[in-house]
Amino acid sequence: MVINILAGFSIANVLNDWNSIGVFSYILPFLLIFSLVYAILEKAGLLGDNRGVKVIVALAVGLLGIVNDKVPHFFATIFPNLGIALSVLLVGIILLGLFFSSDDNGIKNTSKWIVAALGMLGVLFSIYYSFKDYSFGVNVWEQYGSEIISLLLIVGIVLMIVFWKK
Repeated sequence: MVINILAGFSIANVLNDWNSIGVFSYILPFLLIFSLVYAILEKAGLLGDNRGVKVIVALAVGLLGIVNDKVPHFFATIFPNLGIALSVLLVGIILLGLFFSSDDNGIKNTSKWIVAALGMLGVLFSIYYSFKDYSFGVNVWEQYGSEIISLLLIVGIVLMIVFWKK
């Protein structure tokens, strides 16, 4: 009996239904704008202790923010990219944790930094190649390869000079 009830249920269907009724395009952006404006007004104390006025101002700003499609499109663009950026940051932290321990004070061994940077560069290249179908049709390495190598050499020389032990 339970199997028959849940037979057509999937998270993807629920999320698609929410998307079709505007939860992600209007309700969540409104709630985000409303709560941020209310929190800023509460923290700043510009309107005194009158919560009703703060709610009305936050409500007006939230509703005005979603009147046209600029804010929903902006949120639909920035938050998936934020998720990707946080994933890359997490991988970077994991890679640094692989080569450094919590008792390392400063840079004791530059070879650890080099290996960690190469690992992160590998992660970035794998991300680039996995999303290359979504790029602007420009092969970055062919167009900017010499500039990338030059930049890496300059950054490497500067880091070597800054952290060189005498």
